[in-house]
Amino acid sequence: MKPPATGAGSPAPPSLTTPTNRRARTRTAPKATSAEEAAFLALGPGAASWLIEAGAAGVRRIKAKMAEAVALSKLYSAAEIDRALGTAAVTGRFAEKDLLSILDYQAVHEQAEPARRSENHSLQPGTSTRSTFGIPTTSDVTDVSEGENKMAVDTHTTPAGRPRDRGRTGTPHRRCPVCPVSLGALKAPPT
Repeated sequence: MKPPATGAGSPAPPSLTTPTNRRARTRTAPKATSAEEAAFLALGPGAASWLIEAGAAGVRRIKAKMAEAVALSKLYSAAEIDRALGTAAVTGRFAEKDLLSILDYQAVHEQAEPARRSENHSLQPGTSTRSTFGIPTTSDVTDVSEGENKMAVDTHTTPAGRPRDRGRTGTPHRRCPVCPVSLGALKAPPT
C-alpha cells in the first residue's frame, strides 16, 4: 500500500513511513537454491553475511567466488573461512583474490602478540603535578584586613607552577572554589 502524499514541508507520520509487516523490516537469512549455495552457506554466518552484502553491492561472478570459498575450505578450516568471509562482508572486499588475502593476513596476525609500548619511554609527563591541585593550603590567600576593604590576592598556582592571574584590576571576581572568602565582594586595590 502506498502512503498518502503529504504537502511540501509537512512530514509524514511514522505510521505512514514504516512498514506494518514485521517480516519486511527484518533481514532474513539467504536460502540455498542449489547444492553449491548450500555448501557455501554451510560454512557459517560469515558466509551468509558475505552473500547478503555482495548482493547488495552488486558484485559480479558471485557463484564463482562462492565456489572459490568452498574450495578454500578444503585447505583451511571452516571457521577460518567463515571468519574471513565475515571480515570481507564488513569491509566490503569482494574482488577476486580478496578472500585469499584476508585468510593469509589472519593466519599471520592471529599468532602474533600485539606490540605495546611501555610507560617508561613515554613523553607524557603524567598527572603527578596535578595531585595537589585544588587542595587549600595556608599560604593560598593573603589575609584581608578588617578595617580596610582590600582585594585578596589569589596565589594559587597552575599545574605548571605558575601563579594564576586572578587579581585583574576592575574585573569582578567569582567565588574561588578553594578560597574561604568571596573575592567578588571585595574591591580592587588602588593603583
